[in-house]
Amino acid sequence: MNKKILFYVIVVSIGFILLYLMEYSQNQIIQPRIDFASVNHFHYLILPILMILFGMLIESKRIIFLLNGGLKLNWLVVPSLLMLLFTIIFPYPLSYLHFGFNIQSNFLSGLLQQPYVNHILYILTGILLVRSITNEEKSMKS
Repeated sequence: MNKKILFYVIVVSIGFILLYLMEYSQNQIIQPRIDFASVNHFHYLILPILMILFGMLIESKRIIFLLNGGLKLNWLVVPSLLMLLFTIIFPYPLSYLHFGFNIQSNFLSGLLQQPYVNHILYILTGILLVRSITNEEKSMKS
């Protein structure tokens, strides 16, 4: 029982640390938004990584199972890798400025420019990545 409580305390603590780091990175992006050249682009890259890690933390039991040797690829590998590439290639401000994508205003580009939609996609990517490399039946029993 004490190990279970300790496990949840550690998971919640890591979750709060990740949330704090996400909030700090988001503030570093928002504050100098007036002059985009002065923005530290590191925060545009670290924020998705932190959100993907947060999504992986949601599946913490599967991560523990994976660390104990429960690695098994399943059919979710393809969608999770596509979603990972999609979320890394198209972060909202960088793809339009640095990669030269000139997407006309339509539903999809408008949707991808919303930061909250991107945040949800990053977290879902982390969840899918963990689920794609663990054996579903065995990890749920432990």
